[in-house]
Amino acid sequence: AYLLLVIGLILSIRLLKFHVKRLNPYALFFLFCLLIQVILGILVLVYSVNNIPVFLGVLHQSGALLLLSSVVLLNWKITT
Repeated sequence: AYLLLVIGLILSIRLLKFHVKRLNPYALFFLFCLLIQVILGILVLVYSVNNIPVFLGVLHQSGALLLLSSVVLLNWKITT
């Protein structure tokens, strides 16, 4: 998880730093999804004393799907 966070932050910062205007909204969406996923992952770990709350588990899995979708969208926009 930490490696994904570091690589995602580096990718987002580089895309925003080079002022590629057409990629800025997609890079920000990817960064937003990544940060939401990290926060949800931390909440799942904090609140899982004996078992994982179903609500947080479902949110975390939904966040993973959203993060994957944002990566696919960003990759598509970079290559076209």
